[in-house]
Amino acid sequence: MGQLVRDHVYFGGQLVAEHKNGALYYYVSDQINSTWIVTDNTGTVVYSAAHEPYGGIQKTWVTNFDPEPKFSGKPRDAESELDYFEARSFDRAQHRKSGREWEAAPFLESRYLIS
Repeated sequence: MGQLVRDHVYFGGQLVAEHKNGALYYYVSDQINSTWIVTDNTGTVVYSAAHEPYGGIQKTWVTNFDPEPKFSGKPRDAESELDYFEARSFDRAQHRKSGREWEAAPFLESRYLIS
């Protein structure tokens, strides 16, 4: 029989705790559900960071733990550094969504520009 590797606890649709490799971590999020503080079961802060408006890390205070949900509670791909928003990914460096349809038709982004 296998062992429990990871389990998530949600309250009101928001991640509040994670059981990972025998340890329990508690999550505190900001107003748009970005991971702000993570503590262990003793109350020690193991992760603390503030996000910029488009998802970049503005400031990091503690990095003893790397939470999976980052900006707006979405996972960040380690290789591409894109945030996964279900239908497509978001590139915080360019402040836009990424994907084949956006690269093939960049005029879609400027549909509200008045010339």
